[in-house]
Amino acid sequence: MRHVVVGQEDRAAAATLAGAGLDEGVAGAGEEYRRTGAEMHPAVYGAVVLAFAWLLGVCWLTFRNDAQSAMAVVISIVYILMYFGTPALMARLGRRGEDAPRRRGLAVFLDGRVDTGGGWLTGREALAQIVMIPAALALAATAICLVVLFTR
Repeated sequence: MRHVVVGQEDRAAAATLAGAGLDEGVAGAGEEYRRTGAEMHPAVYGAVVLAFAWLLGVCWLTFRNDAQSAMAVVISIVYILMYFGTPALMARLGRRGEDAPRRRGLAVFLDGRVDTGGGWLTGREALAQIVMIPAALALAATAICLVVLFTR
């Protein structure tokens, strides 16, 4: 599990911990740490959920008249609800208490920095990378479903 060091000395603290062979999630005296997942604004997660909702909605509208196809779409909806619902519930339960992370505004997130496995990104770059695949899948599903509807 990876945690992001917050504050003005992000890189120095991370370099110190990495130089000592410690993970960034190891709490030091007086350092402030954030839980994993808190570095992203909730709107980023909302955009991903919206893209999958669009994809499943288009599939439902296209295949609802055929019982077997409708059942496959319903099963997909149940899986997606579990896929997004479990981490959302865990994050909600983890935020309880006085040590809950402070939320940044969307504009602050977009102009800020996000630590990734490949280095630092701006919030806008992180948003684009995270939302690009789900949005492309939703658009592709829309195109496929339109072809299905027009060829019936």
